[in-house]
Amino acid sequence: MKRKFTSMIGVMMACIMATGTITGCGNVESSKTSESGKQNVENSEGNSTQVSEEITYPLSGNIKLSLYTPIAYLQSDYLTPEESPFLSGLEKNTGVDIEWQFLAQGADKTTSYNLLLQDEELPNIIFSDILKVKEGIRLLNDGLIYDLTDYLPKYAPDYWAYITAPENKEILKQLTTEDGRFWGVASFRESDYNVTYMGPMIRQDWLDECGLKTPVTLEDWENVLTVFKEKYNANFGSPMKDLIQCGIASGTGAFGGLQTYYYVDENNKVQLGMAQEEWKEQMEVLHRWYENGLLDRDFATADRTVVRSKVLNNEFGIVFTAMSQLSLYVGDASKENTGAKWVGLSYPRTEEGATLSFIQTSRTTCTGNSNAVITTDCTEEELIQALKFLNYGYTEEGIMYWNYGEEGVSYTLDKDGKPQWTDKVVNDPAGQAEGLKRYTGVSSCGPTIQTERFVQIKNTKEAEEAVYKWIENSEAPKYALPALSFTEDENERYADISSSMDTYINTMALKFITGEESLDNFDDFVKELNKLGLEEILEIQQNAFDRYLAK
Repeated sequence: MKRKFTSMIGVMMACIMATGTITGCGNVESSKTSESGKQNVENSEGNSTQVSEEITYPLSGNIKLSLYTPIAYLQSDYLTPEESPFLSGLEKNTGVDIEWQFLAQGADKTTSYNLLLQDEELPNIIFSDILKVKEGIRLLNDGLIYDLTDYLPKYAPDYWAYITAPENKEILKQLTTEDGRFWGVASFRESDYNVTYMGPMIRQDWLDECGLKTPVTLEDWENVLTVFKEKYNANFGSPMKDLIQCGIASGTGAFGGLQTYYYVDENNKVQLGMAQEEWKEQMEVLHRWYENGLLDRDFATADRTVVRSKVLNNEFGIVFTAMSQLSLYVGDASKENTGAKWVGLSYPRTEEGATLSFIQTSRTTCTGNSNAVITTDCTEEELIQALKFLNYGYTEEGIMYWNYGEEGVSYTLDKDGKPQWTDKVVNDPAGQAEGLKRYTGVSSCGPTIQTERFVQIKNTKEAEEAVYKWIENSEAPKYALPALSFTEDENERYADISSSMDTYINTMALKFITGEESLDNFDDFVKELNKLGLEEILEIQQNAFDRYLAK
């Protein structure tokens, strides 16, 4: 049976209104169906542009396209895409026969991508998290991908309606070049909830047993950790890959964890978080905890597997990591009957009621962190069909399918209209996470809108509730830099400077924490940053940010 779709984002939101409307992004109802059955698509200023095609799925004709992606859509048990319920269903729903090209097992993503670009013939579509603004513009200027400006309104009307909705002006800025060209099709996340998937968690049972209140400030944290150390010989731990991104920065009002982070201050000036006194204060706290045994001595080398094992062995009372790990901790405690009660903990604040300056999130809830581009090895007809295929992910059915799979197979709707996983997913022999990979497409990412509901039911109740604590009373997104586009010269200088500066910051952060380098030498640290080119790299980003504001 054929299904007609024009701009269905608004309809989809009504269909799952019980889960909440798109916040930050807004509901999209900016397209109107004319009497002829086609659309007069409006741009972000409300002016009619060109008439879009009425698209019917599955598409008619013998359509074949090739698509390269390093994102693991093929669940590990399957040898071919035809075996995958999600991939075979996507082809059936869209009417497009896809030649899938995945990252080879064990291959490096960046190396694979660079080798791909050297091939004599590129796939029709490339979808990757490597394809952010700077890279997309580079490919466009090099003539490797299509300029989609004149094609999107007509052949991807649902996607176009979404990105050009009046409330999405900030999104639009980040998806276009400085002269207004569109180079790709982005993926999105529904709300702040979706883009904040990492934060602190604590042993609630220990808090209760010790008669302690939930810690708010870093002073509170230190008191709790001291008690946990004395009574349970437990401390604060985190996988290094998670700690470097954020950690306890919000407790001192700092911007950035243990890796390079640039932000925008109250005067719209670009700054480096590591050059500020608040960051020094964060290093002082972490160093004190390290010296006093309140911070895991193995923090610099710990990965998620190591941390999970230490959690199960009661070695940590507070952990900073991803919500998916919290779900695992809860599951482990239940399976092993340890009595541990892990719950989400708010990011530390400078004082009771203070807003959070910095958490793991992004400037806007909806900026695509992965993008699809269409290569110029396509004919124009293949370009059009590729856009229609990608547009499916922004229709009512496409959003539901990418997020939840096939109704009645991988999910059902409860009495409130909310999706719930079936036993096929929940009781998958390899675990629910693998079940999701079999039937859905947004566990990693996809050319669609990842819904808030998907993230909620992907995890345990404890993890679902943790995110609300992490994003509560946060102003972090307003300080984060948007995706900026640089000129060719700017990009070259930025790359030259940032390489050595990033290495220096990462090295010195660890030395400050362990005490190998005294924080009495912080001024010398900042001086060295200036020698490495801090002033120039700030100027490059400031110029790019000013151009962004002027779009």
